Amino acid sequence: MWLLANMIAQQSSVMGRDGKGMAVVAEETRIVSNKILEMVDKALYGNEEIEKDHIREIVFEMNILALNCAIECSRLGVRGQPTVVCIEDIRTIIYNISLLLDEDKLDGYYGYTPMPAESYAQMPIPKNRVKSSDYNNELMLLRIGDVYVVELLSNIKEICVYLERTETHVKVQGMEVPLIDGFKKLDKKQEKPTYVFIQTPWAEKNKTYAVSADVLGLFYSPSCQSADVESGIPLAEYVRDYWESENEIPFIFMDWTKM
Repeated sequence: MWLLANMIAQQSSVMGRDGKGMAVVAEETRIVSNKILEMVDKALYGNEEIEKDHIREIVFEMNILALNCAIECSRLGVRGQPTVVCIEDIRTIIYNISLLLDEDKLDGYYGYTPMPAESYAQMPIPKNRVKSSDYNNELMLLRIGDVYVVELLSNIKEICVYLERTETHVKVQGMEVPLIDGFKKLDKKQEKPTYVFIQTPWAEKNKTYAVSADVLGLFYSPSCQSADVESGIPLAEYVRDYWESENEIPFIFMDWTKM
């Protein structure tokens, strides 16, 4: 993990101002490294047993780390390609640490998601593809309560956990960002406070919001034709676009500004 942190930091320095986001990822990698080292030291020299919940927490944070690294690499395009190797290395470490859990469903801890394997194995499958375009969208699948939503990766700035928050804002890097808590609208409670920072370029004013959502994974999909929103879908009044799907998970794009 320390070697990965140094590699990512070196790549960020080469990219100058464009590498600022990658520098943050490098620092996050160091923080997780320190947590692992502290856990191991306590086990070796303090005779403290490593609890499975602590391992799960490390794996969860590393999954968020891999996601943030993927977001930055996607934003940088070709220039971010050298760091893509680091993402695969992080995923390998996630899997190896997960083996310590000695549980049946290890697949749930391998990849970009802290959710169980069955939650992210099903991604939306486009039904009415736009035939005039072969353009593929890089999307992120999120879950707010029982509602699955998608967002273009290009609109996502970063993912953070356990931030200081009020009823209306979260605090990050000395700034207050407007909070959208769909869980509260659905009268649900989020198990792990995870915030996805989303920009709104389609709106009159392009603002950034911190959206409370569980992150399920990244995937590619061709563009599709818009359809009418199915009746009975929770939060339907906040949907900005809706694509039909071949499986049970449709493409639901939320209008965060309305929320």
